[in-house]
Amino acid sequence: MPEEMDFPMRVKFRSVAITFLLLLGGMVIALPWVAYWSILAGIQGRPTAPAKTMTQAEINAIWLTEEPDLPMAQLDDITPYWIYDLLLCGVYSGRCDEDGLKHQMSLMAVRVSRRYLSHEGFGNRRVSMLKWHTGNVSLTIWLQRNKSPAELISLYYGR
Repeated sequence: MPEEMDFPMRVKFRSVAITFLLLLGGMVIALPWVAYWSILAGIQGRPTAPAKTMTQAEINAIWLTEEPDLPMAQLDDITPYWIYDLLLCGVYSGRCDEDGLKHQMSLMAVRVSRRYLSHEGFGNRRVSMLKWHTGNVSLTIWLQRNKSPAELISLYYGR
């Protein structure tokens, strides 16, 4: 008789465990995107630069100078999942592939984001350091995903 009662408990435990793992997996998948969009919603506007015509040769020369570790073709390859790379790098610092992180984040986008957030991004509101830093990461990712190399260079140099 005890064996008969054990089977329903195992089935119940298994279904609870599977449900928990599915929910946890869903959160791991959704959390970076939810955080990205909610943080961006707290930033006023987006950086804009005057349209300036540059030749491809000028763009290539500036890119090679300012972004030696990020190929131009990979500018928009970044997603909010990049934060997992950064967190893993912090946890496993001895095994961190710094070159991999450098090849994903644009230095120009980081600097444009910092400048924008310091002057306009949060308006006159005081924000916590956590909000400022997560805003910087989110805006940097947004810049990379939404601006062309020429637009990013224009923003960077304020042209």
